[in-house]
Amino acid sequence: MLLNEFPQHPKFRQGKFWSGTQDLSGKPIANGFKMKWHQIGTGLIQLRATVGIFDNEFFCVRRT
Repeated sequence: MLLNEFPQHPKFRQGKFWSGTQDLSGKPIANGFKMKWHQIGTGLIQLRATVGIFDNEFFCVRRT
């Protein structure tokens, strides 16, 4: 739901929440980003989602 407000929502200006992403060699991925949530739930886990933005469409990848 938050991606529907990209890039106007203030969270997209916070480096701890939103940042660019890189491939395994460290090269930046064009239109690729990471969304990060810290200290979630009773277990205080961190959640990261990889996001690609293409012509106002969003593609999210879940890593396991």
